Formats: sequence, structure tokens, C-alpha cells
Amino acid sequence: MTQGSNDLFTPRGNLSREKLLAYAEGRLDPATAHEVELHLEADPLLQDALEGLLQPGAIDGLGALHAHAPARIGNSWIPWSIMAGAVAVVAGTIGFQLGQESPEPERSEQQQVERQAEPDQGPAEVTAAIRSTEITDAVELPESLLIGHASTERHSLANAELGTSNASGPADRTTIEPLEPITTPTPATTGSVDRSVESRHKPSLQLVYLHDLKLLHPKEMYGRSPGIEQLASGVDARYTNATEQQAARQQERRVAYLTFMDEALDKFVHNDHKGCLEELRFLLTQYPEDVNALFYAGLCSYNLGLSERAEVFLDRAAHHRFQVFDEEAEWYHALAMERSGKKELAVSEFVRIAASKSFYAARAQGRVR
Repeated sequence: MTQGSNDLFTPRGNLSREKLLAYAEGRLDPATAHEVELHLEADPLLQDALEGLLQPGAIDGLGALHAHAPARIGNSWIPWSIMAGAVAVVAGTIGFQLGQESPEPERSEQQQVERQAEPDQGPAEVTAAIRSTEITDAVELPESLLIGHASTERHSLANAELGTSNASGPADRTTIEPLEPITTPTPATTGSVDRSVESRHKPSLQLVYLHDLKLLHPKEMYGRSPGIEQLASGVDARYTNATEQQAARQQERRVAYLTFMDEALDKFVHNDHKGCLEELRFLLTQYPEDVNALFYAGLCSYNLGLSERAEVFLDRAAHHRFQVFDEEAEWYHALAMERSGKKELAVSEFVRIAASKSFYAARAQGRVR
């Protein structure tokens, strides 16, 4: 047993480095371990040294440190205080390196969705500025000022062109994995190009009507109907908590595109613009170039008094590579600018629409008289 000492800092005498390492590694018998513990109780510096040795990777790192250890002084190693500090530094360095190399923790589903909507995500920036709280706090316009609902509008089934398809019955609920959008459609036109009806190239595109409202068939955009990931930002009223809701959704993680849009547009036709916009905002986080979502999100934003948001959505729809909503989106975009107080820009847009002989030419002419 180690004899006592008159040294104030080591009242029980010196503890060998080997014993402390063996104690840290759990290699001592009970009697010897108890002896080490008595040393630890009496020596705060030993406690610091042991704490350093117990750090992840410290003992392995100490092996490398030993190769560069200074010469012995008599029969003792460097003071335990220096050893403790060195061990702590080595352990800290190893811990930092492990932290740098470790993979990023898996994000929750909601965090992933929010991250997708950040402004630096390219096309997704169109939805980055609009949050659920903004939709919830929006004040809807009076019914007489709402847009997009009349059967006289360009996107209504009543004005459907011959040769377009009309969905009948409930939308297909088949779960389909999403695909990347096709990258070879007709390029979008720009504001500097003559956008009259005669000059526009109108490719033959398959349309579908849900609730008598026009949609570009998802097969045109994605090759086939994609699935929409079910990642609600809150707890559905049918469930008491998020855990119950999550458990109920384990069996079906995706909903077919047309089913999703059918439910969203059902909210639109019943003047639930907040509910519809929330659905479309969510869809755009997964498919930021979806022309259907852009257009109807613009209408919802306008009806909720979010005129500047409406401008962004509708401008994207009007200049989209799929020229499906270009006429109506241009018209509504001009209305949104007018409501936002951009009178001169709105008038300029009305003048251009009036001269274009498009579906809304007569209405635009009435705005500039």
C-alpha cells in the first residue's frame, strides 16, 4: 500500500501513472481500486487527471502524447497537474474532430419541409416568405372583390377549349413515387417578346378539370402523376396529438397528385382560401415549379389581401414554361399590382393586355378608359 506523505498536495503519497490509467480502464482488482479512490479523494489534481482520462478518445490520444513526453525527473513523471491539462487538451481536440466528422443529425420531417422553403433554395423562394402564420392572420377581401370563382373566367370549364380532357368521378388515390420534372418543354416567354395570341406558341397539352377549374395534367409536368408527401405542419383536428396523427399515417405516406389538388380546389370553391393556400404552399415546397399550384396560390393570396404575394405567384404562372394559365395569370397579376398600389405598372399591364386580343382584352380595355 502506498505510504503517507507530508506533501500538502499529495498527503497519501504519489500515485503511479500506470495505476491511474488501469483504474480509468477498469483493470484493477477491488482492493487496488479502493486504494486509488483514496488517492483521488485526497488529491483534486488527480481528480482532474482522471476526468480527462475518462473523456472519449483520451486514453488513445495519450498514447501519442507519451511518445513526446519530457524526460523523467528522478523517478517521477511530470506533475499530475500538467498531465491533467495535456489530457484535457487531447480529449478536447479528439472530441472536436469527432464532432466535425460525425454526420448531421437526422432532421424531423417538419424541419425538412421548412428547410426546403428557405430563400436560398432557388425556385422554392417563391414560398419562402409566406408562412402559415401569415396565412392564418390574413384578412379576406369582401366577397364582391374575390377573384377566380366566376364561370366566365378563362380557367373555368365553361370556357374549356375543344380537345381537353375532363376528369369525372373521384380522383385516383393510387400512391405513386414522385419524379423529377421534365426539362424539355417550351421555354417561357419574356416581357420583351410580343405576347399576343397570334404570336404565342400553344402546344397541345392535356388538361384536366376538377371542380370545373382547369389544371395541367401532372403527366405533362412530371411524366406521370406524382405523389405528394403527407407532412402536415400541425395536428389534424381528427387526432388528439401529433403522435396519434403520425401513427395513423404510417400506412399511407403519400397521396396521389390529383387527389391532393381535388381536395385543395374543393376548399377554393367553398371560399376557404386560407385552407387552400396552406395546401398549395405545402405542395410548392415539394414541387416549386408546379404551375397549377402557382396559379391557384396567386388567386388565394389575392383573395386573402396578400396582394404582393399574389403578384409573385401569378407572375411565375404567367411566365411559366407551360403556357397554360398565361392569359388569366397576366390579367390577375395586373389586378394584384393595382391592389398593391402600383397604379402605373398596373395600367401599363392593362394596356398591353388590351392590345393583345387575348381572352381578357375587353376587360383590360375597360380599366384604361
